[in-house]
Amino acid sequence: MLIWYDRRRHRLRSFLAGAVSGLAALMLVNIFGGYIGTSLHLNLFNLCGSAVLGVPFVVCMTVLSCFL
Repeated sequence: MLIWYDRRRHRLRSFLAGAVSGLAALMLVNIFGGYIGTSLHLNLFNLCGSAVLGVPFVVCMTVLSCFL
């Protein structure tokens, strides 16, 4: 993702949009995760991962937490 952000024309705007969408997805899974049988806790790893990698990180962590 950092390479993708680096290749974008508006690097900062692209990074901020990815970070905000990733953090929003993490918050939604944290709040409504009980309905799907999983919950991602708000810790430093999840916050940094969702801020840097965005929504794909949150999806992968949700899928992994469902099966583990």
